[in-house]
Amino acid sequence: MDRRRSGPRFHHKSAGVPGPASNNFCDPTMHIYLIRRALQLIPTILVMSVVVFSLTLMLPGDAAFTVLGETATEQQRERWREEMGLNQSVPVQYLRWFSKALTGDLGLSIRSREPVVDMLAVRIPTTVELAVLSMLLAVAIGIPAGIMAAKFRNTWVDFAVSFLSMFSMAIPFFWLGVLLIMIFSVNFRWLPPSGYVSLVENPIQNFRLMILPAMTIGMSFAGLVMRQTRTAMLQILGEDYVRTARAKGLSELVVTVKHALRNAMIPITTVLGLQVGALLGGAVVTETIFSIPGLGRMIVEGIFERDFPVVQGAIIVIVLFILTVNIIVDLTYPYLDKRVKL
Repeated sequence: MDRRRSGPRFHHKSAGVPGPASNNFCDPTMHIYLIRRALQLIPTILVMSVVVFSLTLMLPGDAAFTVLGETATEQQRERWREEMGLNQSVPVQYLRWFSKALTGDLGLSIRSREPVVDMLAVRIPTTVELAVLSMLLAVAIGIPAGIMAAKFRNTWVDFAVSFLSMFSMAIPFFWLGVLLIMIFSVNFRWLPPSGYVSLVENPIQNFRLMILPAMTIGMSFAGLVMRQTRTAMLQILGEDYVRTARAKGLSELVVTVKHALRNAMIPITTVLGLQVGALLGGAVVTETIFSIPGLGRMIVEGIFERDFPVVQGAIIVIVLFILTVNIIVDLTYPYLDKRVKL
């Protein structure tokens, strides 16, 4: 995706005059930018709330039949629908739900009658932990491999990295998760196959349980990071200032990391930010495979149980998280390149 169209508008100052003011959160320009981006989020959130609410109600099946079971009479189901407000028109249901959501009330679970906000408060840290571990793994594998592929272009190293990147991106999450369980849990018995323990309760066991899920998502995104890093580094390594740095006698490590990689981080960071949505989508499948009580599994369980408030609340939280990450990524550009000004 062309960042010039999807992201904020930047302009570059003179290369010899860095802009320290652009890196200051007390700068009025930064405040204006944040206010403008917050105002831009309002129509996005409105549209997404309509889409999420409508698609949720379009799920096949009858919530009354799922909750009350086969033994309930039609009169009992109709009375239950009236109590839940499901017999009202869709616009009325949406306005009632959205007005409560603005106050932080996402309703009650149809199945357990537990506040959805309380359920989200328990599930969000688990999914955030999985997302952070997966992203760290993708960066730790993808960036060094991409640098090596660019440094040794058109050699066996480049071909091997390109093959691994395409292979990792082509593997479905569910297939890779099952494969990792077969290898590390069934055959070698090194790691537990599923389950979850809180990081606060038992950090070591938590890490053992989260390795395989993080590998399932992180290895797929590592391939994307490899390709983006290789492309960005190939462009940067051919620049005049890189040749000048080598001519000054700087070590190859300093030239690669300080001069080349630092300037290549903007497109890499952009790709990482844009892939947050796909990462959370992978969490839906991965959390189900490994029995992790996160947002992804919460959505799957809510769909099967026709628990509309749970599904709506979880998806809205994911949408808000993605929008927030995109703003954070935009704010990192002036720190990665001082010539960039918001």
